[in-house]
Amino acid sequence: MCGKFLLAGVLIAAVSGAAAPVSADGAQLIITNVGVGQIDPNGVVPAINSVSGAGVTNWDIPTPIALLSGGQNYMFTAAFQDFSYTGTCIVSAAFTQIQDGKKVKLRSVTFSGSCEAGKTYLVSNKTGVMPNSPGDVTLTVKVNYGSQTATMKVPLDLQ
Repeated sequence: MCGKFLLAGVLIAAVSGAAAPVSADGAQLIITNVGVGQIDPNGVVPAINSVSGAGVTNWDIPTPIALLSGGQNYMFTAAFQDFSYTGTCIVSAAFTQIQDGKKVKLRSVTFSGSCEAGKTYLVSNKTGVMPNSPGDVTLTVKVNYGSQTATMKVPLDLQ
């Protein structure tokens, strides 16, 4: 069973599943993947369960890329699995770069929703136009849940 809702232009889907045990390090929620890809001009992707005949829940996303171009807008996607937390989740994604020895935030997006134990969440949103600032970029995704935070970092290159 899959429930999905749109929150401020952000596709968030909750996929029901069997509750998993809490991990050995005490984590209740784990980010499973993060990516950045092209925006689908036909508006078909991202989508949930659109692979005909699939026997599992699936999420159709743009192919993740690592080389971004300044002046372009991209689709950000992330998934996380909630093992045992129920309450508000705040998802944030930030594209940062080191410029003259200082960490500079190029783009960011934050949104929140209700999380429920035993579900997997799929999140997607446009990044906003990337600035013309060539160099290494780090995409950091955080999911704040209660007093804890799950984090995943992805290295990218902006040309």
